[in-house]
Amino acid sequence: IMPSLVGSEMCIRDRYSSSHTGTQPLAMTLPKKRPVGRPHDTRKDQRIIEVSHALLFSEGPQAITMERVAQEAGISKVTLYARYANRHELLSAVIASDATSINEALSRRPQDVASMHKGLAEFACTLKKFTRSDHYQQLIMAIGSIPQTNNDLTAVYQNGPQKTQELLASYLKCGDEQRLIQCDNPTESAELFISMIFGMDLVKATYRVPLQAQSDDELQEKMLRVTARFLQLHQPEAVSRGWK
Repeated sequence: IMPSLVGSEMCIRDRYSSSHTGTQPLAMTLPKKRPVGRPHDTRKDQRIIEVSHALLFSEGPQAITMERVAQEAGISKVTLYARYANRHELLSAVIASDATSINEALSRRPQDVASMHKGLAEFACTLKKFTRSDHYQQLIMAIGSIPQTNNDLTAVYQNGPQKTQELLASYLKCGDEQRLIQCDNPTESAELFISMIFGMDLVKATYRVPLQAQSDDELQEKMLRVTARFLQLHQPEAVSRGWK
């Protein structure tokens, strides 16, 4: 810290103290010293995620190793370890990067039934597009054809599908608390809605049946219909007839 800056701050405190007898001096917070070293390079962060993402969706989670990611990202292993303690941390970050965009609509608290319908339909469209994408289909193929460790598959599941279901259940619970819907079992209802979104797509993927192409408008219209039917099941009169 420059001496002149310290001197000026001392003068401010002295003037305050002398003109306010019996009053505590004004507390001044001195600027913190910035750490010495190179500034954080966000381009490297982005490159690490991009490379790891490509490996995950082309060869499965087992392909993500610290050595290979560092090599293909053009960085040192020291740089990589400075950001991620181990490959499990890196794998979780890659999955979270996709989950964040998929679940974005669920982060906005619904204000009324219309906004809830819009939020759920937006979530449904994003999830549907993701699971119908080429790179997701490649991931399914890789997981099915290349041996993967149970720990890696568990990490993918917990940070991807499970996290999405938990966030969706929380969103539905919020709607129930605001009396927008009646949802006695948010976790079960979240599972139902996800099943309605996927339809037969996952079964077709299992048997490698090509998915029928859909335009964005067609997909959006379908997800709006699916969402409307789901919300109808969660109106009080529907629940009273037997759905819970």
